[in-house]
Amino acid sequence: MKQQRGFTLIELVIVIAILGILAGIAIPRFLDSRASANGAKLLADLRAIDSAYNVYEARTGEAPTTIDQLVNYGTGNSLLAAIPVPPSSDMLITQNDGTQRRFTALDTSYEITNGRATYTCGEGSKEPVEWYLATDSSSGGNNTGSGGVADSLNTSNWAAFLAQAASGSGGNTGTALYKDSSGIYLLRYNQYVSAQVASTNPTLAEYAAANPGNAFKVDTDNILTSANMTTLYGQTVWKEDSLPQAGDVYQDGTNYYVCIRAATNIYNCTSLSNTGDWLKVS
Repeated sequence: MKQQRGFTLIELVIVIAILGILAGIAIPRFLDSRASANGAKLLADLRAIDSAYNVYEARTGEAPTTIDQLVNYGTGNSLLAAIPVPPSSDMLITQNDGTQRRFTALDTSYEITNGRATYTCGEGSKEPVEWYLATDSSSGGNNTGSGGVADSLNTSNWAAFLAQAASGSGGNTGTALYKDSSGIYLLRYNQYVSAQVASTNPTLAEYAAANPGNAFKVDTDNILTSANMTTLYGQTVWKEDSLPQAGDVYQDGTNYYVCIRAATNIYNCTSLSNTGDWLKVS
């Protein structure tokens, strides 16, 4: 009868070592994938709550103080299907400069703080979505646009402008940024605000909705940089998935520019010095 030969100790050690190497590669990737999904959920939840908050405030004229108010807003008119539940484990978030940062899940619920949806991570403070996207995550924001990139933008106070327009002594905005409780908006092409309009005290969101094409909400979450551009036949053009839209922000060193008109192809809006395409705001 032929004798069967088993594995030697060296062979077993080699197999175990290979399995250990594979596990060392696969497990961190699995954990990072899960953390990235958690990070995406956190950002999506905060933005959904912020959006519902703005709609609630625009419709009722009052600011909600709890997320429950957004879920129970009238019969059949819920602004949120349910109260979002935050991730229960670590979150990996890609920040505005393209780097990734890990945050430790700490809180079991979201809150509304100073007019914004906030979440408390392991660093121990209630922060809005901009804080999690900021490169240094050192400051948060609120609906008036404070914190992160928003703090670097030169804005004018919308309420003060309306008061001036209502008095009949002003109303011609030029192309400029304005802010109020609904956010930061770009008003362009000498958009005129009459005393009659000003007397109704519209929020910027309401004014923008009534004046499409001349007022755009500024997106301070996703900042365009030179990384969104490429070279084609010796010419600098936009990458196909990075065409700037009106209200998008471009960062060039310490300077910020807001897009005035949307690019329709990769060759549009490539020069920051073109004042018909970009407004320098810092």
